[in-house]
Amino acid sequence: MTLRQLDRARVSQQERRYRHVPVFLACLAVLTGGPWAWAQTTSFDCLPPVPPSAASPDLLREYEAELRVEYSVYFDDAQSYLICLDAAGRTMRADVQATLKAYRRLFPE
Repeated sequence: MTLRQLDRARVSQQERRYRHVPVFLACLAVLTGGPWAWAQTTSFDCLPPVPPSAASPDLLREYEAELRVEYSVYFDDAQSYLICLDAAGRTMRADVQATLKAYRRLFPE
């Protein structure tokens, strides 16, 4: 056998080994919603706010304005966090629906 024939035999062996890759990638894209699904909000994108620490009455008298701002920022951040979790929930529900459709296409009753 010549070197060229050995090289062709090796290439055809590799082609047989990896012939399922396009099918696998297509199924993966269908089941995960494709690459555009990764741009959607997930719960990992949502960071809970850190609540303000408790203040003693002395600190409250001295830093009342700053503490009010700190609590106000916390409540704004908490609202943003809850909005983010709502968006993540919508993303998850859409992913589940897409996966269910793909499942029904793969395994019709």
